[in-house]
Amino acid sequence: MSPAASEPIPASFDSRTIVLTQFILLLGVVFTPPGQFISLFAFALLIAGAAFVFRTQIPAFLAKSKRALPVAMLIVLPVLLLRGLVANDSAVWLTTAGLLLKVLLALSCVIVLLVVLPFHEILFALRRLRVPTLFLDILAMAFRYIDVINAERVQLVRSLAARGHTGAWIWQSRMPGKLAGSLFLRTIERGERIHMAMLARGYEGAAGGLLQPSRLVVRDFIVLDTAGLVALLILWILP
Repeated sequence: MSPAASEPIPASFDSRTIVLTQFILLLGVVFTPPGQFISLFAFALLIAGAAFVFRTQIPAFLAKSKRALPVAMLIVLPVLLLRGLVANDSAVWLTTAGLLLKVLLALSCVIVLLVVLPFHEILFALRRLRVPTLFLDILAMAFRYIDVINAERVQLVRSLAARGHTGAWIWQSRMPGKLAGSLFLRTIERGERIHMAMLARGYEGAAGGLLQPSRLVVRDFIVLDTAGLVALLILWILP
């Protein structure tokens, strides 16, 4: 896939509309009990409809979904091990399946948002929705310098391998903990240097403030009202 093919298609809706719509769907999924499969499938159709309206690129969505599957399993697996294997009850297994479906739907809302909008437009929409600036700064820095943290991790792993660490022996089991601690300290030091460099260049915490403001039009209100009303109907009417 070429780099141009993986870029988000320019959205035909205001960025605030897309962010609020996905947030409404996310709240609907969160407030749905795990055992209500009809409601969860209804939300799945609603999320698919929103993805279609916002012109979500299917290849990009599937690529990001592969990365999200381990996150879903990490959330559900402890519940399955603590409840399902101990109780050995079909109701517990159904609840666990419903929880897995909820996690997948919640991640789908986030993935659609990330595929449709570039990250700087998401920050711009959150800023216009009066989200606290401190939260936006933390979010922007975490996204911007995640590659820096990964580079530090690669250097530490490479240095361990150069010293003969394989992880195959019991006495080497303490090394991952030491690696995590060293990565934490090096991340703090790198973050302080980056922050000082940004302040020296006149940074004043203007995350997401470089785009020109836009106005909501009729189609934006139609999408927001439809998403909100359908989500409320699913929560109140469907079992």
